[in-house]
Amino acid sequence: MSKPKTTQKENPAASNTPAAGGSFAGGIPDNITITPPQGAMIVEKVMEKVIEKPTPVFGITKDVVIVICGTTEALPLLTKAWEQKADPAVIISRDVSSTPFTELITGLLAEDDIPDTFVLVPENCFPTHNVSIADLMVYRTRKVLVDPIMSKWEINSYTHLPVLLEATSILKTLELINDNADFTASEFFVRYNDVAHAGEMPEEIGMSFGNTVAYADNPTPCMARLAEALVRKKFICTTAEGFTPIKERLALLYDGK
Repeated sequence: MSKPKTTQKENPAASNTPAAGGSFAGGIPDNITITPPQGAMIVEKVMEKVIEKPTPVFGITKDVVIVICGTTEALPLLTKAWEQKADPAVIISRDVSSTPFTELITGLLAEDDIPDTFVLVPENCFPTHNVSIADLMVYRTRKVLVDPIMSKWEINSYTHLPVLLEATSILKTLELINDNADFTASEFFVRYNDVAHAGEMPEEIGMSFGNTVAYADNPTPCMARLAEALVRKKFICTTAEGFTPIKERLALLYDGK
């Protein structure tokens, strides 16, 4: 008895196997005869063109410009920290030891190397872990406990944390406070948030809750609390006076990276 022929309908897998010299999903010309090794290479190249690798949503790219501000003593370590934790972003450092905030913000608008949208990192803000785009873009306010007995809290628009700035909103803010030639960072961000984040609800951050930030402005800090903050908090914000006693601990965080 002759062996019955197997049709394509009875063996669907046969339709997925190209014959030598045949076409493969339209990606290989009919006049090219391929051997198995060549076929595997060609199919791989075709699939590489069809399937694109996704870009991480929260990844830092080289198009991100971060302007970091620091005091003279802290700026070298601060620059090293941000170059490590925000790689491959463009890091531009500014010594603000003797620069008023008014002069800083207006000067940044005039610089050709700084785009219309950039990230500003206020004085001596150190990242303890790798940062994401979300860490740099989020709209925050600082909640401070001013009276522990009465449980009274105060909301401050200036958090000392990274903030995303946009030139048009900066100019509108400057128009609103043009009667004050020597405005502070706190005064600026009260108005800027009203302009750039009208109707938005900010993320409230604080020293005593959450894992966002620890403020180290005490010239005699508790090293145990600092060690805990380096592990549990995303950022350590300090002043010129607060940096000196903790600089060696901070340096250990970025050595050998």
